[in-house]
Amino acid sequence: MKKCFRFEELRKDFLLYETVSNTFLHIIGAYLSIVFIFIVAYKASLLFGFFSLLFGVLSTGGGTILNLYRTIDSYDKWIHFFSGILLAEVGRLFVVYLFKKYQLKLQQTMIALFAFLFSVSAAAVWEIYEFVVDLILSTHMQGNNFNTMGDVISGTLGGLCYIGGYILPFCKRKNDKK
Repeated sequence: MKKCFRFEELRKDFLLYETVSNTFLHIIGAYLSIVFIFIVAYKASLLFGFFSLLFGVLSTGGGTILNLYRTIDSYDKWIHFFSGILLAEVGRLFVVYLFKKYQLKLQQTMIALFAFLFSVSAAAVWEIYEFVVDLILSTHMQGNNFNTMGDVISGTLGGLCYIGGYILPFCKRKNDKK
């Protein structure tokens, strides 16, 4: 008996179209994010530009386009770790800007503390965003509570590492003066 309409072939064609169009959108998104990074980083520090490009390439290029989020178990945690570093640098730039704008004396401990807290807060806000998107659009960005808490902890550890690298030169200078 001859079938007039083949649903299975239509489904396969749709899945292929969906895969190709999603890949195309990811590639366009990757290029747009790199252009955006260059525009934003133009006036910022060289360190911010480096961290931004590294994060953009690893998250969008590696994670989304090359699908490393699905093929390497801990890839998502490393991305959240690097985001903690990047966000701490954003926090540092922001507080330094405020200190200079209001002509306040730069205090390295306050700058470090603000940068760390900014990083942790932004990681938490990102997880809230993922939760809301999952809830409204029925996506699966978060996975489960273990994944969410692991992401927040990874971002926090990235912020701590940044602060450690930021404070270490100041501690060495104080020891050299003694």
